[in-house]
Amino acid sequence: PVSAGEEFTDLPNLRKAEEISIYPNPASKVLTIDLSELSAEEVDIYMYDAAGAPVFNREAYKEKTLRVDVSNYTSGLYIVQFYDGTNVIRKKVMVKK
Repeated sequence: PVSAGEEFTDLPNLRKAEEISIYPNPASKVLTIDLSELSAEEVDIYMYDAAGAPVFNREAYKEKTLRVDVSNYTSGLYIVQFYDGTNVIRKKVMVKK
């Protein structure tokens, strides 16, 4: 069973996940990651293909917008992972040719 304390620790993660916008989804050329609403000073950004292989990373990223060239990526599902030193947030994106 989950204790009440554990339930509450997940609430900030849900709120933070809503603060990150990724568009367009699906993307064919450039994927834009909007971090302007995220309160973290720095964030590590990793992108993995459906098999879990890393395809992109940017550590200690401080800017509010990141554009990722996905024009050479194969079509399919990708996971973008954000780590602010405490929390991990994962979002799904599609690359479609």
